[in-house]
Amino acid sequence: MARELYTARLDCKDCISDFAQCYHFEFVLDELESFSFTAGQFVSASTAGVTAAAADAAAKMKQDMRVSLVNSPAAEAYPIAGFTYLLLYQEQPDRGKGETLARFLQWAIADGQKDAEPLGYASLPSAVAELDKAVIASLTFQGKPLGAGK
Repeated sequence: MARELYTARLDCKDCISDFAQCYHFEFVLDELESFSFTAGQFVSASTAGVTAAAADAAAKMKQDMRVSLVNSPAAEAYPIAGFTYLLLYQEQPDRGKGETLARFLQWAIADGQKDAEPLGYASLPSAVAELDKAVIASLTFQGKPLGAGK
């Protein structure tokens, strides 16, 4: 089937870059009635739909964290989704900064997730958070683990 582009009705001159911005500015998102999906269902824009797309990608992430969430085959997944990535040195050059970074990242994937939905961002599925936890645990200073992510 032909795929039509998703549009949002915006009542301003500025470009809005993501769902969370539309959420905060209370823009009305058009229903996706003309969007067809791999799973054959229509899905409205929501944080739950983005989380579903991320959950579907978790198995692939065990081999490579760089995955696409676009057009996920999961039935409830919103098709226009993606992760935000951080590029980190595994070997941290400064112990204190490295430990602070590891603690912050651990907070972001654990306790910080409670703040995601109220701010219009999708929560990480637990399978993805576990993979992230392993990456955080691999951070080192002078070849020794920094201790976060446990």
